Formats: sequence, C-alpha cells, structure tokens
Amino acid sequence: MPVRSCSTVSAALVVALLGSCPTEAAEPSFWLSPLIAKSEIRWSSSCSQALGYCEVDGEQITLRRASTPGANWVVSVRPDRATTIPRIEEVRFRRNCACDKLVLVPGNELKVLQRPGEFVVADEGKATALIEMLLAANGEKVMMQTFHSGWSDENVNTKGFAEALIWVDQQQRRSDSGRTAAAPNEVPEIGAKIIADAERFTDPERTSKYLPQPVQASHFRAGCRGKPAANEQSFLTTWLGPRTVVFFVMCKRSDISPVYRVYSATAPDYQDARAIELVQWTEATIKGEMPKARHSVDTIPMFGPTNTLVLHSHRDGIKNCTIEHSYRWLDGDYRLLSVRASECSLATSGGLEGPRTIRWQASAERKGG
Repeated sequence: MPVRSCSTVSAALVVALLGSCPTEAAEPSFWLSPLIAKSEIRWSSSCSQALGYCEVDGEQITLRRASTPGANWVVSVRPDRATTIPRIEEVRFRRNCACDKLVLVPGNELKVLQRPGEFVVADEGKATALIEMLLAANGEKVMMQTFHSGWSDENVNTKGFAEALIWVDQQQRRSDSGRTAAAPNEVPEIGAKIIADAERFTDPERTSKYLPQPVQASHFRAGCRGKPAANEQSFLTTWLGPRTVVFFVMCKRSDISPVYRVYSATAPDYQDARAIELVQWTEATIKGEMPKARHSVDTIPMFGPTNTLVLHSHRDGIKNCTIEHSYRWLDGDYRLLSVRASECSLATSGGLEGPRTIRWQASAERKGG
C-alpha cells in the first residue's frame, strides 16, 4: 500500500473521496474524518457510492436517502435509550406548544426495520411533517417526548440540520432540494429477540457476560480474561443493519496494555461470530513501512453515518499529535478508506493539535478498486 503526503484536507479532496461534486454553499467541517461532514455540533452527514445512499445523523433522528434520482428521505427516530424501544407507546415532537405537536405511535406509524435500536417513521406524511418542523425551527430546539409508563422529554437541537441536508443535495447532485419523506421499503420488522439483544448490548452496566456465547468463546481463546475497571466500558457495539452487529470488546492480558478486539456476528444466534482484522497505520508506516492488519485497536471506536468507523489515536503517545483511520463496512469487513495524521512537533505536543493531513486514501470504496 503506497504512502503519499497531501496538503490539508480540502473540499476538492473530500469530493474525490465521496465521488461527487458540490458546487455551492460553504465548506462543511471535517473535524474528525474526511468521510463525515459535520454541521454545527449536532448533525453529521456521509455518503457512500458502494452502499448507494447518504445519511444525516443527529442524536435522536437519522435521515437516509438513496442516491437514485428522485429518491426521498427515510426518517428514523431514536428514544433516549435503546432499552425503551419495546415499551414505547407514543413519541411526540413539538416546537412551541401542545397545539403544534406531531404524534407517532408504534405499529402503523413507527416500525423497527433498519436497526434494532431505532424506529423508522413508516407514515410518509408524518415523516415529511417532521422534516418540515425541524427546518421551520431554524436553529431553535424542538421537544421530543416519549411515553413509556410516563413521559420523558429531551431537546432536539436543529442547528446545522438544514446545512446537513444541503450538503447531501450537493453530493447527490440534486438541484430540487427535495424535503419530502418516503415510506420505507417493505421488509420484515426486526424480531423481539434481536431488539432485546440490542437492549442488553447497550445496558450501562453491561459486562462480558452480556456478549453472545460465540463471541465470548472467541474472545477467551485469544487469552482475554481480564476484568475491566469500574470506569471502563467492557464492550461497545454498532448495528450495521437489521441483523449484523460488530463488537469492540476490551481485552486485558498480562503481556499487553488494554486493547479492544473486534468481532462481527449475525443475529439471532451469532454462531458465525468471527474476529475482524483492521488495517492500521503506525508511526513506522508514516515513515515508509507497510501497514499491517490487526485484530485489536488501542482506542475507543467512534461510529458515524453510512456504517463509517473512525479510530482516532495519539501518535507515539504524544499529546495532540494524532493519527486517524476512517473505515466503512463493505462486503462483510471494515475497509480502510483514508488515513489522516497531524504533524508532530514540540509546538503542537503541548498545545492545540496540529493540522491533520491526508496521508493515504483508497482509490475506490469497493474491494479491488
């Protein structure tokens, strides 16, 4: 894999990575990954040629739009915690008063289809109304209320929402700026067992005992038996679809510092659990050596839209001197799409991080591209 240096990330370089060509509007922020555009602090967007869609993600709401001409948005909502999904009776959104509320009820209007921790808004009229409400808020907060044995309230921050949609319009070369929602594709709803598993995998008190047995067996065969400290996450998960889940499981052994080992498995029985290798760069790679595929990572993963994974770690342990890997889940594995690193100098080691520059980018998203 060749190593090449480039200038600081630019809009043109990001366009090349995403395979599209924006023509107007301000350059978005790529503070973490050149694959994920950030609007304000709450909304992130990403597009994938291989997957064929773009996704806009906020804390409580996700919008997905296929890259085919004329496609409309499919809207999903997430409760405050995944554990509430089976028990939710109603979700409401409102701007200023009770009179302008949008009511969504599980069943015909909300269905668990794409991922087990979120509802898809199946009623396209109400999904469109929610997009319109978020746009009309114009940066002001919208109240999201969830009922399950009582009401819980949380704010949806709409700052950057309109800009995130515009950015996707540009990537998909859409001039119509369509803000209409679509009904989701007719697919079976996700079963109760998988939803319950998603609840277990995100429980704040989870330990390795919450892992499926096939994942535990693979983890223990690797010699990982150490118990995490009270303030450490035993494992983290991300669902890449209705049935595919990836686990980042903390591994402690006497011969290494704590790391995360990576596994994928398919619900509901997880019998195909397997260790995943991630191609990773080191300081030696930056200096010319070939990168290596490893089963473990030494940093907490960050999951982005369109099944994007970002690993952001320090270079040689130097504060504010970092290396960043951006991956996307393609063809059953995480494919490395870009590497970005900051310069290491005395000037940046004790203060603000130096500018990160692209050191390598994949020629295409597809394997063999």
